[in-house]
Amino acid sequence: IDNADLRLTPRGREVGLVDDERWDRFRARRARFERNLAGVRAARVREGGRTVPAAQVLRRPGVTLASLADRGVVTLDIGDDSTGAERSSVETEVKYEGYLRRQEATIARSAKEEGRRIPAGFPYGEVPGLSTEVASRLGSIRPATLGQAGRVPGVTPAAVAVLGAYVKRWRGREAAADGAGDRERPDRHVPPPQVGPGAAWVPAVPSRAPGNRASEPRAVELADRRFDPFGGGEPCLPPAGR
Repeated sequence: IDNADLRLTPRGREVGLVDDERWDRFRARRARFERNLAGVRAARVREGGRTVPAAQVLRRPGVTLASLADRGVVTLDIGDDSTGAERSSVETEVKYEGYLRRQEATIARSAKEEGRRIPAGFPYGEVPGLSTEVASRLGSIRPATLGQAGRVPGVTPAAVAVLGAYVKRWRGREAAADGAGDRERPDRHVPPPQVGPGAAWVPAVPSRAPGNRASEPRAVELADRRFDPFGGGEPCLPPAGR
């Protein structure tokens, strides 16, 4: 049975669709649900000389919460419910708890990865976890983020998860390649010095605090005499008039 009332009634209350009387009934129903769920999780069943959690027994095929209650394993508070909805909602929660936790973790992970950007030249066809059809669709649409990729028709959450993992690897590979390029070209971020007759003159910058007069003449001398490494050690003097 669905637990839609437990999930959606608070939302309805927030937007003004649930009046006080209905809200009071819901709060009582939610309190009974939480007590019954805690009782099932705390109960134990004696089987074959050992004690087994009642929740573990309830997850077996063919075992119902009503049968455990008839055996006196658990005690349920179902109020005036004559449809069995309260008992069924607790049973569903226990039986599918593992699936629900995995689904919640997937949703949280997807929300976190929603804004992760996909490189412009990402090779979808090289991702082994993507089908040919999915890779073709993504390659033609070229979504900018994983969130956009998940909204492409035919792209499943599992495909987005695989894509996210390979996007991380792709970015790591690009970063490693950039780092190797930096090591091979030390002048990548530092422009080479201007040398020769047309070199621009750089004003003197003291190497120490301005108050240290002993260091200023040497700093001025070094700044004014910029040697050309390709011209045999001849100095590049500042332009005339500077």
